[in-house]
Amino acid sequence: MPRSPMVTSMPSNASLDAMFANMRDYRSLASRSSTNVQAADLGLELSNARATFKLLVSQVSMHLGIAWLHKLFSQIDSLLDLEEWDPRDPPPKAETARTFIRMLLVLKVARKPGLGISNSGNLIAAWTTGPNRLTVECFPNDRVRWVLTRHQNSEVERAAGEGKIDRLKSFIAPYDPSVWFEYGEQLPA
Repeated sequence: MPRSPMVTSMPSNASLDAMFANMRDYRSLASRSSTNVQAADLGLELSNARATFKLLVSQVSMHLGIAWLHKLFSQIDSLLDLEEWDPRDPPPKAETARTFIRMLLVLKVARKPGLGISNSGNLIAAWTTGPNRLTVECFPNDRVRWVLTRHQNSEVERAAGEGKIDRLKSFIAPYDPSVWFEYGEQLPA
């Protein structure tokens, strides 16, 4: 049975630019003056970060499938769980959440990535299919850094780069990104 893709209807890049230009300018999902924050303060910061991330997602939710939206919200809840959070780590920045959401819409991926947060508070998206891996760190202003490992015809290729999300698909095109972005059979190593 084929799985439904994440995207129900995809706006043009110009429409995306207009949508995101009209979004509120959240400078950070949370900010702290000290790394030694009381648990109550950290809980409030993570709760604010979770709410802001979900608000950003909800502003473009009409372009995401409902099942995918629920899974993404579940990932956000799990990622920002106070009981699992190291108080020395910074909460994620809203600018990176915005880049992450925009990246998903620009790439038009069918498979959702796993989520993480870097030590700098940047969101990380990761796709894995067997030994093939693609990891993208999202920065403010639609910038991303990517690292990939691709196994093809008994050869292993690795690549890394940095640039704007509008060019990400062309950067990784030589490595057949459908292995990460589409549902399908797992390719042999």
